[in-house]
Amino acid sequence: MNPEEEFKEKERQRTAFLCEVYKKTEGDPSKAIPYQEIANSLNFEGEEIAQVYYYFLHEGYILEVPPMSVGVTLPESRGSGNLKTMYGKAMAITKKGIEMAKQLCH
Repeated sequence: MNPEEEFKEKERQRTAFLCEVYKKTEGDPSKAIPYQEIANSLNFEGEEIAQVYYYFLHEGYILEVPPMSVGVTLPESRGSGNLKTMYGKAMAITKKGIEMAKQLCH
């Protein structure tokens, strides 16, 4: 791959990554999404996803947040329902990331 093709491929990967984070968080900076969920949905190679992740982290488009547990209450139950736990890295989109995603993602 020549340098120009490589540059275009990296841009495509970055756009896909940011759009996926934006979509999964619904553009809400208070929502966290597991790193692995994004990696699985994009189907990039391990090194490719890591490079894109660290690029956006360094540039301030996403934030790494601690993994968390989320309680889910079903309408028919009275107590707390199932507990969904995130393991590994989790991320949230920043306002800067939202603005960029609005420009890139259709």
